[in-house]
Amino acid sequence: MSVDFLDELEAGELSIEFEGEEPEAVLEWALDRFAPRIAISTAFQIDGVALIDMAYAIDPRVEVFSVDTGRLPAETYDLVEALRDRYPGLDLKLLAPNGDEIAAMVGAVLATRRPRHPVGGTDNDRPPIEVFGLRRPRS
Repeated sequence: MSVDFLDELEAGELSIEFEGEEPEAVLEWALDRFAPRIAISTAFQIDGVALIDMAYAIDPRVEVFSVDTGRLPAETYDLVEALRDRYPGLDLKLLAPNGDEIAAMVGAVLATRRPRHPVGGTDNDRPPIEVFGLRRPRS
């Protein structure tokens, strides 16, 4: 499957085109251009949740994912459930690392730290294009 990438010239032109636009305009363009190989990546901070809200308003089928390290506070899981309640049908996945693969990479000591909330998901489940929120520095 081919993936649509931007070259430097097109990225520069788009930067000028979208300068001053609301984030929803950029997000709508990206969802349209890269669908279905695009997803929202979130750590459930305020900017990530705002991005989920905007993306869901544009396309309720948008994919959202986060990494469950096994060390997330209970409040994060509560927020995940609240988001699923607020946005019916939201395709929100929590991806957990594979303990056996971690053991092979870093040794048995770290591999014993399994996620408290086992969830499905592999790298193959994750689209190659991720969207995440970054704020511009304010001067």
